[in-house]
Amino acid sequence: IDYGEDLDIDYLTGIYERIRAEEFRPDNDHVTQVAKFEQTLIG
Repeated sequence: IDYGEDLDIDYLTGIYERIRAEEFRPDNDHVTQVAKFEQTLIG
């Protein structure tokens, strides 16, 4: 990363602040979405 140099502290701080404000959350995977759709068809 960055040709072996340290990343800019402002860049890293920006990433950290965005993640802190809105954390990563796993979403439904494709298989779960398809299974839910199939349930609506089957009833």
